[in-house]
Amino acid sequence: MPRQKKTRKIGQIGTPKSSDRHVHEKTNTRTKKKAGRPSGSRNNMDKATQNKPKANHKSTDPRHGSKRLIALTQEIKRYATPNEELAAIEADNRLSTLLDKAERGEALNKAQQAYVDEKLKRHAILCDMLGISAEQEEDSERSDPFDKLDAISMQDFVEPDKQ
Repeated sequence: MPRQKKTRKIGQIGTPKSSDRHVHEKTNTRTKKKAGRPSGSRNNMDKATQNKPKANHKSTDPRHGSKRLIALTQEIKRYATPNEELAAIEADNRLSTLLDKAERGEALNKAQQAYVDEKLKRHAILCDMLGISAEQEEDSERSDPFDKLDAISMQDFVEPDKQ
C-alpha cells in the first residue's frame, strides 16, 4: 500500500455547507444619459461640410481654436466731457487716500507719488479748461456760513406795550 504524504491543507472543514447563496443580479432600470458627441463626429462633420460651398475657402478645422485677437493691455477709460473726467478724478478713492497720507506726513513710494502728480496735473488742466480756479474754492470754504444769515434782534419779537 502506498504511503500518503502529510499535507497542511484543511480540506472540507472551512468550506460552506450550502451553495444556495442569495446572489443579487444588477438590473439597469434606467437608461444612461448620453453626454457629448458620438465617436468620430469630428471627422464626420468635416466630410459633411465639404459638400457645402463656402464663401471663403479657408479650412475650418474644429481642432484649431478661435482666431479672435485678445487684448493684452488694459484700455484707458475715455471720458465724454471734461466735466465727467473732472468728476471722476475728484471721486477717485485711491487718489484721495494717497493725498490724505501725504497730508499726514507719511512717505509715498515712487509709483504712488507719480500717480498723485499725474492726477493733480490733469485736475489743474481740467480746471483751467472749465474756468474753475482753486483760489475761489478755498475762499468759499473759509467763509463762515453764519455770516450770510440776518442778525436776529429780540426787539422784533417783543410786543409794544398797550397803554
